[in-house]
Amino acid sequence: MTQFIAGIDVGGSKVDVQLFTVTGGALAVTPEWSTQEETLRGLEAHTLQIVRLINLARLQAQAHQGELVRAGIASPGRFDAQGVIKAGTNTNMGAAPSEFDGICLRDHYMHALGDTARVPVYVANDADAMLLDMIEAMIVNGYGDKLYGHQVALLGIGTGVGHAIAYFSKDSHLTFHTDGHASKLRVRVDADDWPFMAQLSALPDAPHIVVCEDGSVRAEDLFRAPVVNALAGVTSGQKIESRKPEHAAALAFAGKYMARLIALVASGESQDVNPENGWSDEDRAQAAKTDMYLIGGGMGSSKLGAEIIYYAHQELKRLELGRIRLLHYSGQSSPARAAALLTLQAAYRRNMT
Repeated sequence: MTQFIAGIDVGGSKVDVQLFTVTGGALAVTPEWSTQEETLRGLEAHTLQIVRLINLARLQAQAHQGELVRAGIASPGRFDAQGVIKAGTNTNMGAAPSEFDGICLRDHYMHALGDTARVPVYVANDADAMLLDMIEAMIVNGYGDKLYGHQVALLGIGTGVGHAIAYFSKDSHLTFHTDGHASKLRVRVDADDWPFMAQLSALPDAPHIVVCEDGSVRAEDLFRAPVVNALAGVTSGQKIESRKPEHAAALAFAGKYMARLIALVASGESQDVNPENGWSDEDRAQAAKTDMYLIGGGMGSSKLGAEIIYYAHQELKRLELGRIRLLHYSGQSSPARAAALLTLQAAYRRNMT
């Protein structure tokens, strides 16, 4: 009987579901079936939606003369080692901002599925899923030798900045570390660059910027796509032309502070904008070992991402961190397939039992 794995990507506006065959431990590239629908808010409504979609995927597997053997779910939020969502990190899914605080989504899904219809469910942060998807694509395309023996991180530049860290051993064993989210670390801005911040604040539709009491800034607010666009004076990254001085200045600012974030992680002395969600000393030390970053996401994977990487490389050299490599990932990602792929990673350390 054919085995199927369902991948479910929970986004801010929609939920994507795809069903893939799995043969010999390998996931098919193309789904056998897919659907999407509007994301429902509130813990109970969300849980019932996911359960209904898992059951729908089960029926589709049966219709294709097979069985559903696993379901992988990529979700917003920062998960601790037990799969519990840290406070204040999944504020958009609930009827109230704190509704998902302290919730183990996997437990809720499994309880609602019940004993008669139970299927192993794996839940992970969506940035972890994206990093895994990138690593698999690089291996398939013959670039795995660039990754073996390295601790690899993702910086996905889009509306926000996604982040995840994994060590890829020489025997292809993948182990994730920390809860990701270096994008929430505090980064200091040089005095000469504060005019850029003032420029942002003065805009009628200024992107939200988190400035801490000590004057440091939330990392992602220094190089995420809406900030880069605002600094360039455009509404879309498609309108940015690097040959224009004001546009080049925006890209240079983004590259500089992406490098500053990388340097902060490498220092092992980072602080989170929300101290209660900060990394442990052990996590900081582990994150500091990262020597390779894959730059992707909506803006990161575009030609603008390559420009930002250029300026980031210059700043890393100035900071004497040339040992850290930045790779431009221009491939396309399938978030739902990435969620399904997570279920095949026996090394994945969180939320697996």
